[in-house]
Amino acid sequence: MGIAQQLKILHGRGRNTVSEVYKLPADLSEMDFTKRLALQHRMWKLLVGGLYPPDLAEAVAQLLKREDDARPKVLDVGSGSGIWIVEMAQANPEVDFIGFDLVKNEAIVAPPNCRFIIGDLTGGLPDFQAAFDIVHARSVVGHLLDPTEGLRIIAGCVKPGGLLVLADGDLRVYNSQKHLLHAAVDGEDNAATDRCWFARWAKEWTSQTCPDGYFPIEDRVEQLKQDSGIDLEKAGGVVHRQYFAPVNWPGEGVEHGEELGGIMKLNLTRFVDACKPSFLASGYDPEIVERWISEIQNEMEDGKLRYYCPWHVVSAFRRIYP
Repeated sequence: MGIAQQLKILHGRGRNTVSEVYKLPADLSEMDFTKRLALQHRMWKLLVGGLYPPDLAEAVAQLLKREDDARPKVLDVGSGSGIWIVEMAQANPEVDFIGFDLVKNEAIVAPPNCRFIIGDLTGGLPDFQAAFDIVHARSVVGHLLDPTEGLRIIAGCVKPGGLLVLADGDLRVYNSQKHLLHAAVDGEDNAATDRCWFARWAKEWTSQTCPDGYFPIEDRVEQLKQDSGIDLEKAGGVVHRQYFAPVNWPGEGVEHGEELGGIMKLNLTRFVDACKPSFLASGYDPEIVERWISEIQNEMEDGKLRYYCPWHVVSAFRRIYP
């Protein structure tokens, strides 16, 4: 089944037909290797230093080492375009990889040791529990109506001794001094008050995707620390890494800052476009939505307000019980 047959059209963009929870499109404008998710994948690799943080390299290599006839297994929850897991599979031919998401990107060419499964993780993933040496989930938990339960399900897929890697963006926006920026207000002089139109968009988007309140990365870290199955002694326990990506400027002291600034400008422009159908379907006034988009574009083009968007990677190991 091609990707078009997996979708329903909403205000000109294709959304998945499996779950109403995920409100971003899942069409070729998202999935194609020249589009938003591929661009975001490049951003992640620049920020993190590869497909995963370099400080995890030794542990990853050990977990992916084949022993006897047992092939290691890796699960990518919310695999999106599939680019992360395909690159991992290409680099590790002796390992079995599974990408799991609401939609499969039919355009991707996967190696023989990589396959994709369509499904909804909120159903519990009973067949995946304690089955994988490494579980990776990028930009997933923040889209769930019940992120606490979703995180519990994802973490439960890790074998004893295995590794969990969670990566996600952050809907908070920071100025050049890394102080929190507040949402712009209609009809006010926002430039004089250091308010941000993208922060306004993020605030409105949060009200759409997190009706019970935003589940920040700090709360997710704390949940993992309280999980009796997590090994708090190994490799520093629950490790939280934060990265600041500049938007349309190189940032201050940011490695690959020029490229990241350009990527983030384009990524946020495409993210705003991807959110638009959901706002319109929820009854937002089209003129107001278009005005907000125009304000965001002007904000990024004039460069007067320099800001960062934060991104996070959290890792933890599953406890080995005696």
